[in-house]
Amino acid sequence: MNAHEYFSETKKILDFAKENQKEALIQMSRAIGDVMMTNGLIQLLGVGADRAFAMELGYRAGGLMPYHQVNMKDLVLRGLVSLEEYQDPNFLNRKDIGKMLWSQYNIDPKDALLIYVASTATQSVFEITKLAKAEARTIFFVGSIKSVSRNKLGKDLIKLADYKLDLCTPYPDTLLTLHDTIKITQVANVVGNIFAQMMTAETYLYLKELGQEPPVLLSANVTGADVHNRKISDVYLGRWNS
Repeated sequence: MNAHEYFSETKKILDFAKENQKEALIQMSRAIGDVMMTNGLIQLLGVGADRAFAMELGYRAGGLMPYHQVNMKDLVLRGLVSLEEYQDPNFLNRKDIGKMLWSQYNIDPKDALLIYVASTATQSVFEITKLAKAEARTIFFVGSIKSVSRNKLGKDLIKLADYKLDLCTPYPDTLLTLHDTIKITQVANVVGNIFAQMMTAETYLYLKELGQEPPVLLSANVTGADVHNRKISDVYLGRWNS
C-alpha cells in the first residue's frame, strides 16, 4: 500500500462509519445538547493517544464552550504523584488513580462524562467511569467497540455507557504494510476527530432548533473574540478550568 491507498482505505472506513453510526451520532449530540441546556459540562476523558478526542472538543475555536478536559498529567502538576510514577508503564492501570484524579476537579452534579477509547481500555478510565455512573451521571462512550471489547475490562466499560458511538475501525487499526510484515499508520483517531466535528455540528443545530444560542468559541483572530469567549466561559468559571 502507498499513501494514496491509505487515503482510499481510510475514506472507505469513514464512509462506512458515517452511515453505520449516523443515528447514534445524532442521538449522542442531542443528549450532549441537553446537558449543556441545564448548565452542565461534558467531562472529557481520554488517556495517552486517546487525549486526541478531548483536545478536539475542549476549548477549541469553532467549538462549543461547555467541556472540561480530565487530564492524567494534572496528578503530576498538582503534586499528587511523582513524574517517575507517571512514567511507569503500568501507571494507567492503577486502581487508585481514577478516584484521585476525579476528586481534583470542581465537578457539578449536572455534568456528564464522555470517554474516548480508540483501542484498549485502561483500569484508570474504568474506575472514573464507575465513579461517574455511581453518581448517576450520563455516560457517553466513543471508541472502537470491536477493539475495546476484546477483553472483560473493555466489555464492562462499554456496558456502563448510556450512549455509544462506534468508530467502526478494525483491530489493529494500522493500515499500511511496510516490507510485507511491518504495519504503519493508524486510522482510529482520524475517524474520532471527524466524529468530534460532526458532533459539534449536530449539537449546534439541535440547540438552534430549540431556540437556544449555542456557546460557540471564536478564534483569537476574530475582532472581539476575547470578550465574547470570556462572556460564555465565565458562566462555568472554576469548572471548565478547574
